[in-house]
Amino acid sequence: MDYSTISNKTNCTEAEELTNGELSEHFYLLKKQHENISRSYETTKQELHDTRRSYQTALDVQGHLSAELESLQADVERRKIEVSSRITSLQEEISQLREERTQAIERHAAEIKQLENQIRNLKEEQAIKTRESPVRDNSELDEARAAVNSALSESEAAKAALEQAKMEVVSWQMRTEELIGEMGEMRAAADLRREELRAAADREMMALGDLAEAKAMLHQFTDSQDVQPHAAKGNSIFAEVEDKRQEFAKNLIQMKQTNSRTIWEQQAGATAHYDRELIESYEERITQLEGLCERQRRELAKWFCKLSEPPANGWLPGVLDHL
Repeated sequence: MDYSTISNKTNCTEAEELTNGELSEHFYLLKKQHENISRSYETTKQELHDTRRSYQTALDVQGHLSAELESLQADVERRKIEVSSRITSLQEEISQLREERTQAIERHAAEIKQLENQIRNLKEEQAIKTRESPVRDNSELDEARAAVNSALSESEAAKAALEQAKMEVVSWQMRTEELIGEMGEMRAAADLRREELRAAADREMMALGDLAEAKAMLHQFTDSQDVQPHAAKGNSIFAEVEDKRQEFAKNLIQMKQTNSRTIWEQQAGATAHYDRELIESYEERITQLEGLCERQRRELAKWFCKLSEPPANGWLPGVLDHL
């Protein structure tokens, strides 16, 4: 028997067994490393994606900012051009105003010199005239000035009186309009009262006609009853009672007519008397108001005539012309 061969087989079997265990362990370790590497790869891949997206966003923002920067630079350039043109125009205007001011100063200086020369010449002429002419008496001129001042004060007083008169005229015109309105109302009330009196008279006539008709009918009825003989009624107690009743009814109707007519006449008389007094008072008030308006009109006409008269001092225009 070859023991070496057996020993070699045993050693190979053990080596194979050890190798499989190590391989399993190494495989497990490699698998775990692979998983770790895969997770790291995914994480790195996500980070790369995020980085790319952030980079793209940054590029977009940079593009927008570049566009805004270009527009702002263009706006700044345009404003610089506008400001430069405005400054140029203002400088031109300032130069023009300076020239105008210089010309105005020169012109004013020339005018001042001319006026000074004129004043000097006038003073010399006045001095010459003063030396040549004798001393004048200014008393008449002072009197004329005093008269002018008094006339002016009188005119101011007349103006104030005229304004006051105008105010009174306006107030009296307003009062006249109020009085005219009151007269119109009084006349309307009087006309209305006349219409009421006329309607009352018409009602009175109608009532009198109705009373006359009723009275005629009553007489006709009583006459027809008197014509019939008592024998037709049988000369009974009923006939006498009927006669008494008819006579009593006749007397009662006559008494009612008399009383109603008396009461109506009293009421109508009192109403007519009151209406007559009211109308007379209205007419008297209207007459008084008309007289007052006429008197005020005459006074206003007199005031206007006085104010339109020319002043008595005929020398006043000449004095004013002299002054």
